This record gives sequence, structure tokens and C-alpha cells, in this order.
Amino acid sequence: MMKCLICIFAVLALSSCAAQDQVSFNSGGVKQTITEGHKALNSGFPLPVYPGAKPAGSVAGETEGADSSEFVMVLTNDDVDKVSLYYRSELKKQGWLMDRIDTIGQTVNFACHKDRTEGSVMVSGDGKQTTITLQVGRLMGQISPPKDENYVPDKLIPPTD
Repeated sequence: MMKCLICIFAVLALSSCAAQDQVSFNSGGVKQTITEGHKALNSGFPLPVYPGAKPAGSVAGETEGADSSEFVMVLTNDDVDKVSLYYRSELKKQGWLMDRIDTIGQTVNFACHKDRTEGSVMVSGDGKQTTITLQVGRLMGQISPPKDENYVPDKLIPPTD
């Protein structure tokens, strides 16, 4: 969630001061590309894009060889409920497996995966406009808990197996 907020802030901050539609730079071994406006959405983006939504910007990061992720932000005048129903249906239709759906106020977050790609769709409204943040990244393998952790299942934290 924090990565998502940082990327959204970067898109908004840089889109307001850049004269270009796209800026790329390397930092810490990661090539980052920030794109604003209609060029933010490439035709190969794997998550469904809400019909009629207008691209606001995107941030893509890629390391040499392995890790990559991309965030795309689009805007619509439709309400959060209508957009959420679309994603609940469309993700399933396109073969995405739902990992979880979280709702907090006027924000709905869908966490999903398909093949070796993990995805996230965050739908957030302010009463006037709905922002849809789409994120995809390559699945690098299973995340295992640390070996030295003293984990004991209880009523609050049940066993995962």
C-alpha cells in the first residue's frame, strides 16, 4: 500500500512540473519511467482498464533481468460502487484469481494474481471523481516466513496451513 501511495505521489508531483510526457531515470539499479496523460496506458497492460476511464499517469520500475512493476492511474466520473462491481466481475472473467478484497470507507482494494503476475486494483472516490490505481508485478516466488520467528497460532492469528 505504501509503494502505491509513493508512486501516486510521484506521478502527481512530476506531472505538474514536467514539460515532457515521459521521464526515465536510473536509481539504485532500477530503471524508473514516469509517464503522464494518455500515453500512460500501454496496450499490453495486463489488468482490465475501466471503460471510458481517462489515464492520468503511470510509474514503471524494472531491474536488470528479474523484478518489475508498473502502476497506472486512471480517472472516471462513475461512482466507487459501479467501478468496484465492474472489477469484481471483469477480473474473474479474465482469469485473475482473487487473493483478497478490502473495503475501507470509499476505497476498495482488489489483490489478485494470474500465472506469474500479481496485481492490485484500488478504487477510491471522493464523491466527485473515482480514481482507479492499477498495479502489476512479476511474481518472484513464494514468500516464506523467517526461520527464526517464534510463531505460535492462536485465536487472533490462526495457522496458515
